[in-house]
Amino acid sequence: MFITEFYKVIWQPRCDIVADWERTKGIKKQDLRKKISAQQRIVYERIPTQQVEDGTYDLKGRKKFSNVVNSGQLL
Repeated sequence: MFITEFYKVIWQPRCDIVADWERTKGIKKQDLRKKISAQQRIVYERIPTQQVEDGTYDLKGRKKFSNVVNSGQLL
């Protein structure tokens, strides 16, 4: 009972939204099966930070902004 309701209420609408997004971007099932080459992978670098009352700083004392860049503009 729970699994069926979960599927109908949460999972299926999510899958529909993802499928619509893939369709608008022109992504095909073949594209999803392809393995990404090493040059196309995004390498994430973890930067240690210190949380202080007035903000977040890296270990060199430089302030890290919490604002996210969206379309080239700061929010």
